[in-house]
Amino acid sequence: MEDKNEYVIHVKGSVVNLGTDKINITSVYVVVNGVEYVVRYHKVEDLKPNHVVAEVIGSVRAPLPGSTALTVVVEWCNMRECSKSIANARLSS
Repeated sequence: MEDKNEYVIHVKGSVVNLGTDKINITSVYVVVNGVEYVVRYHKVEDLKPNHVVAEVIGSVRAPLPGSTALTVVVEWCNMRECSKSIANARLSS
């Protein structure tokens, strides 16, 4: 059953690999009111170092945040390690 307090939040943003190895994006989620919601997104693999063209495009069903500020977390791995990057975003109307 659909919750009337939930909305579809669309996520679209550029991914930049600032490292020296190729990376794979392994997970994307948004944080809404302190809760993490997994974003269904188009897979990004083998992103080359200093490559800027890749985009993360996806969506998630979550409650509407109390403000237009939104935190997006991107988890990624290269051949040696995994880490995450955090970005602040704004919801558009």
